[in-house]
Amino acid sequence: MRGKPGSSWQIHVNASPERTFDYVAALESHPQWAMEQMTVAPEASGPATVGSRYQVEGAISNKRQRATVTVTELERPVRFAFESADESSITGHAFTFTPYGGGTLVAHQIFAIKQPLVGSLMLRVRRSAVEAGFNRQLSSMRSNVESAAGTSARPTSSTRAPSA
Repeated sequence: MRGKPGSSWQIHVNASPERTFDYVAALESHPQWAMEQMTVAPEASGPATVGSRYQVEGAISNKRQRATVTVTELERPVRFAFESADESSITGHAFTFTPYGGGTLVAHQIFAIKQPLVGSLMLRVRRSAVEAGFNRQLSSMRSNVESAAGTSARPTSSTRAPSA
């Protein structure tokens, strides 16, 4: 993934890496767990491939945001990555899926590809809200995957991994 590595988060999911990967890599499922009031529209029909593009709209802090999302890596069931480009920035998102403890350890890392100075400053000011948001998203993803797999959630919570 290009760009400056940023924060990362991880969570254990009580489901196979294949099942977990398939759910996260299906960008059409992201409105169920990733962002408030989100819509995802593929630019072409068919399964996602590297280069697939999606028009995404969602709310961040009650402000509507539009972006073009491009799949950049798709290595089932190990790694899924995409770039999200809006009017002023490009942010990379990389997910890795590692077998662990009878389930999957999912790590999500963000990358600053093109960030305006004001965006970097706002991230520092709002860091705790951003951290809570990403942890909430991963917890929702885990619940959805485990529900579909017919397994119960483990009592562990998502955690922020150290920044690189």
